[in-house]
Amino acid sequence: MLVGNSNGPAEVYENLTAGGSWLAVELSGSKSNRSGIGARLELTVGGKTQIRDVRTGSSFESQNALAAHYGVGQAAAADRLTVRWPSGKVQVFHQLPAGRKVRIAE
Repeated sequence: MLVGNSNGPAEVYENLTAGGSWLAVELSGSKSNRSGIGARLELTVGGKTQIRDVRTGSSFESQNALAAHYGVGQAAAADRLTVRWPSGKVQVFHQLPAGRKVRIAE
């Protein structure tokens, strides 16, 4: 990955880990906004929870990806995903398979 820093040198990062799987979650809102901006996602795998908030740009001339991306290690599936929508609706999913992108509708 190449990172261009404002008023600083560019940096190059290389992933040297032994590997692992991932899960990406894309939201599609109906009562909340269409992109799910403001939603909080909590993913639990192997007793550990990772939290992602869906938000727009966080810095000057930048944009966050709207899909929440999680590393799940060697797990074949995530134990639980909780989605808290800006509208107040809460959805819970179990055993989401790793190595893919899932789309969740409000």
